[in-house]
Amino acid sequence: MRQLGLVVVVLAAALVACTSPPERVSGAPAPVTVGPNGGTAPALGPTRPPGSATPAGVPQFPTGYEVFEVTGHGVRARLTVPSDWSRTPITHDGAVGTQFVDPSGAQKFRVEILARVDSRTARQGFEAYEPTVRLREYRRLDLVDVPGVGESAVDWSFSFTDDHDPRQVVDRMLVQGSAAVAVYYSTTQRDFERLMPIWQQAVERLVIESG
Repeated sequence: MRQLGLVVVVLAAALVACTSPPERVSGAPAPVTVGPNGGTAPALGPTRPPGSATPAGVPQFPTGYEVFEVTGHGVRARLTVPSDWSRTPITHDGAVGTQFVDPSGAQKFRVEILARVDSRTARQGFEAYEPTVRLREYRRLDLVDVPGVGESAVDWSFSFTDDHDPRQVVDRMLVQGSAAVAVYYSTTQRDFERLMPIWQQAVERLVIESG
């Protein structure tokens, strides 16, 4: 998986950070979890009850979410993340952020910030970078512009094979000002559609502030 981590970091370095304004969700109030930074986050995506039995090795929804912040390169990113997943700091290649991994080891959620390297749009940065991707059986599934998000933004989705296991990825690249923010999610391809709300609620509530 080291090669995949470098894919995300190098692509993010071509882009810049921005904000997606918080959205109101209709319906009854959702449960909230107090995070280590003192914030609370509605459990927008499905959750599983704490202590519930899950098949070994099968990725599941987290038991809850919390507000998480990361600061670097002049900005502060705030978003909701799974509260019961392990986390590892990201510090290589100038990146600042954290990777979260679920108990099964199949799901990886990542938020990272890098310094801006030039003024190209998110799409231009991606198109310059994609030919260098060297993941096994890499296949681009989509590249969608996200209007109204910062200077520019794209959602990049793709599949690849890791240790004979097909995987699928979605990565939002946000560009604005002096920094680049990537919000990345990956899991086994057979579970991707079922578990994608984990990533969706994160990008819907992502806020970038000057820091």
